[in-house]
Parts: sequence; C-alpha cells; structure tokens
Amino acid sequence: MVNTLRYIFIRLIWLVFILLFIISLVFISSSLVQRAIWQSRVPFSTHIVTTMDEYTQYIIGIVSRWDWGVNPRGISAWQLMIERAPLSLRITAISFGIALILGILLGIIAARNRGNIIDYIISSATLIFVSIPAFVYIFAIMIIFGWRLEWVPPIYPHWSWATPDVIVLGHIIPIITLSGLPIATFSQLIRSELIEHRDEYHLLLAKTKGLNERQVLLRHSIRNSVLPVIQKMPEVFSIVLFNSFIIEKIYNVPGVARLFFDSIYMPLADSATFLLDPPMIVVITTFYAFIKLSSDLIVDILHSVIDPRITIGYKK
Repeated sequence: MVNTLRYIFIRLIWLVFILLFIISLVFISSSLVQRAIWQSRVPFSTHIVTTMDEYTQYIIGIVSRWDWGVNPRGISAWQLMIERAPLSLRITAISFGIALILGILLGIIAARNRGNIIDYIISSATLIFVSIPAFVYIFAIMIIFGWRLEWVPPIYPHWSWATPDVIVLGHIIPIITLSGLPIATFSQLIRSELIEHRDEYHLLLAKTKGLNERQVLLRHSIRNSVLPVIQKMPEVFSIVLFNSFIIEKIYNVPGVARLFFDSIYMPLADSATFLLDPPMIVVITTFYAFIKLSSDLIVDILHSVIDPRITIGYKK
C-alpha cells in the first residue's frame, strides 16, 4: 500500500511537469509562428524576447487566476473548451466503452469457435477494421445510412430545432466509426491470448478436477487474458482520442475538434493571411494531454489490483 501511494505521488509530480512542458512548448511555438506571419519584417530575436515576456505573464495568469487567456474575439479560452468538451468526451468515452466490451466478447467467441465459420467471420471483420482507417469508412456510413437510407442524420444535428431523439441518433455514426478499430484490436488480442494459453498446465489441471471448458474459461482463462488488454488500453484510448479529432471534423460535430481546427487555421478577409489562436491551442492540447496521462496512471493502478502479484511501478 505504501509503495502504491508513493508511486502515485511520483507519477502525479511527473504529470505536472509534463503538462508544464506541453504548455510551454505549444504556447511559445504557436506565438512565434503567429508573430512571424504578422510581423515578418521584425527580427526573429525580437519575436523571441516578446514571446518569452508574454509566456511569463501567461503562466502567472494560469497559476494565480486560472486564466488561460482569451481568443481573438475576447472570449475565455477555458470557457469555450469547457462548453465543447462534454460532447467530445461523451462520444469518445462511449466509443471506447463499447469497443472494450464488444472486443472482449467477440474475442472469446472467436477463441471458443476456433477454426469454424464463426471464427472466420469475426477474424475477417476485425482484419478489415484494422486495415482501413476510420476516416475512410465513415464516408461510406454517412452516404449509406445517412443520405440513402436516412436512418441517422447524415451530419451531426447541431441546429437549434433538432429534437433530443435526433441528437441521440446523431451520436451513432461517430460512435460506430470510432469503436471499429478498438473492437478489432481487443478482439484479436483476446482471441490470441485465449488460444495461446488454453493448454497451460494449470488450465489442464482445472479440467482434471472436473471443471468443464466453460468454467475453466470464466474462472481462469479470461482473467489471465484480460491483463494484456489492460496493458493495451492506454494505447488504444490514445488512438480513439486522435481519431475523434478527425471524425468530429468530418461529421461536423460541434465539439473540441472543430474548436481546435478553427484555432490553428482562422482565415481572415484577406485569404493570403490567417490567424492562429495560441491560448485556445494551449488549453485544448493541455486538456487532452491530461486525460491521456491520467488514463495511463489509472490503468497502471488497475493492473496491480487485478493481478496482486504485480508491484505497481516495478518492471522486471
């Protein structure tokens, strides 16, 4: 218990330093690019001095007043992100949760039916979803189920007169698209783990004691096979987070992704110039980095809880 608390404390300290590094890197780089575009005739050394002064004031504002700056229209960057984040996080969380449950179930079904038609269908489907990027087949889903069949909205229904049931239907396409690759990944992993360990000594011993194959599967095999899935969860969650930016932009979801893309490219009346929004870029990047780092820590703790033999923070 003491080692676990110590490990969590150290990880939290590192989390703060990593977030500070991300804030510094993103703010300084985006501000320098912005100044270089708008004041191209000013020496670059002047840009560096001015940016560093602004950076110091920016960090002081975050620490003392939780002030993450304002966008070019004078609106709080933090407030804008908080308004958009619930929708994006809801779609991402639901997609990952569905992928985890269905991936494990399909992997178990495929392993129990190894070599027959069910295994072939599941394995072929997972191979397709692993091979094709999500931003490719979302167009097929939008065209077939949105435009042709009209079962779901072809784009996210963010208009003011959209009814609650239409808004719920608007979640289906991005959730299906985002969960495809994780389902395939978890399914393949569980299937391979169950097949690889099905003939281990302790499983054979359990069968000799009178347990049937289903009991051995539920009591022993799945628990051992879930550990690699837990280790894989941060990586898969990162993929879902990354894909959500692209999928939200394609499906026109009014979430954090659209806010982020609008912040890194804001065309002005003169098409030859554009405006970056450093505070908005910083707050969104930091927020998602915090989610990613926190999920890694949670998975490490969960791993040690499921398998007490593993000492958290220790690697052989």
